[in-house]
Amino acid sequence: MNKLVNKNFKNPISIIFGANFMSNQFIHLMNNKLHNEFYRLTKIKKPTNEIFLSIDATNFAYITLNDIQKLKLQIVVINTTFKTTIAWKNKSIFGLLVRPHNTDFDENEIEMWFEDLPIEKIRKEYYKNAPKINIDESKLRYKFVLKSFFYDSIFLVLTCDNQEKQFIDSQISKIINEWNERSEKENRKYGIIHNVMMYEDEKDNEMIFSIDLGSASEKGLIHILYELNNIKSINKVLITSFL
Repeated sequence: MNKLVNKNFKNPISIIFGANFMSNQFIHLMNNKLHNEFYRLTKIKKPTNEIFLSIDATNFAYITLNDIQKLKLQIVVINTTFKTTIAWKNKSIFGLLVRPHNTDFDENEIEMWFEDLPIEKIRKEYYKNAPKINIDESKLRYKFVLKSFFYDSIFLVLTCDNQEKQFIDSQISKIINEWNERSEKENRKYGIIHNVMMYEDEKDNEMIFSIDLGSASEKGLIHILYELNNIKSINKVLITSFL
């Protein structure tokens, strides 16, 4: 599941404030308390890894005020950051503080919430970037999912027959090479797809390709998607700018 507090959250804390500043248990607490609350408040329907909490060293602060503790953080929406604050306290015992480095606490006893979350700005930023590709999906043989398309570099995630992976890899390279050769003959009329790289993946029935669409951009991607119709062992194609 996509998490509001992802695996990279602790990295800048460890570098700037020390590896022991925040425990893995506290990060787990943050996810459990804030993830669903964020999507309830913003009414963004589906959790996405394009939205996550992050650390800004210039604005980061840890504050204790009576029995309430606070962290000043930032929330990243696509590539835009917004300042926010999270606060928490013990529900039943006044003055019992759970600090970010603590590991031994009862999550059920902790109340955690957002303060000054810029809900409307977050919604506006997220939905203005709703992904779109000018393609007729009815002409695609396989199931097509467009998760995000914000940059010229994308990830192509294929669900396919495990026995056909080598063939699929060669066919995608062929599709891209033929596109580039055709474009070169016409003074790069159609743009050039710069490169493609296949990622090793643990799932038997999945392949992940990183493609730099270069100057071919969206039209190059559309060509690839139509050409994938000819590879019968592909059952699903997902396009995303983020893994």
